Amino acid sequence: MKRQDTKNAVSRRTASSDSPLFSDLLRRRRKCTSQATRAIDHALLSRIEALGGGNVRAADINTAFCRRLYRSMEHDGLAPNTIRTYMSNLCTLMRIARGIRQPSMKHIIPPRQSSHKEALSADDVARLRATPCRHQSTAEAFFFAMQTALRYSDVATLRWGDLSCMREGYVLHKKMVKTGKTVEVFLNETAVGILRHKDEQQRLRHDKLRGNRLVFHDLMAYSTICNDLDEWGRESQISIPHLTFHVARHTFASVTYAADIPLSTISKLLGHSSLRTTESYIHSFSATELQAVERINSYGILE
Repeated sequence: MKRQDTKNAVSRRTASSDSPLFSDLLRRRRKCTSQATRAIDHALLSRIEALGGGNVRAADINTAFCRRLYRSMEHDGLAPNTIRTYMSNLCTLMRIARGIRQPSMKHIIPPRQSSHKEALSADDVARLRATPCRHQSTAEAFFFAMQTALRYSDVATLRWGDLSCMREGYVLHKKMVKTGKTVEVFLNETAVGILRHKDEQQRLRHDKLRGNRLVFHDLMAYSTICNDLDEWGRESQISIPHLTFHVARHTFASVTYAADIPLSTISKLLGHSSLRTTESYIHSFSATELQAVERINSYGILE
């Protein structure tokens, strides 16, 4: 009996040493996935290698390892739906490694929860405007996102070359970091005012390399921006518990919907691939919230 146990242990060690690295699994499916999925995969790889103390082989990712991974993400405060996305991606990647016993996820992956999308009311916007943010660059980027529906990743990578002046006014053409799709947004006076302020800061009007320069060149690290927004929201005593960059995007959706803009147009401006995704943004708002945010565009952002 002991000889058989020893044989099984040696067999498991051999299988583990012969199995591919988890990082190799990412490379195998890189060509057939979207930019957003690749970003999630790389974030997952970082977590797995941190948990495993370096390079981790596919055979080492068993059920017990997956439970530890799940608990670590819970400890870090990730939302249940975010954890579910990570774990689902892990399952897909593990299926690429043939000949390896797949970890059981039946009692690990949490059920999908319906998330409540929160938007700012007109009073909330006024409170934010009246309350200084620790870093002005964070406030400028947030308000610009609220006027254009851009995600943080798109605001942070926005370049002057992504902007153009047409007969109708200023237009933004941006290839989204998450999906790779290009969105076209006409800029209102508030957004243009923020851009003029950033232009005056950089003094790039006669710079030949201006088109490649970042518009929001002075943004802090993302962790600092998250802390800025959380602190700013608390100090301004707005109605929602946590101020995040995505709240600006939700607010844009509610403002346009309240203004009777067709859902298909809103979906196009948000860069969504389906109307169902856009509906999840819209239907989460109560009628009272929608009426409250109708007047947001009447608020100036900069003095």
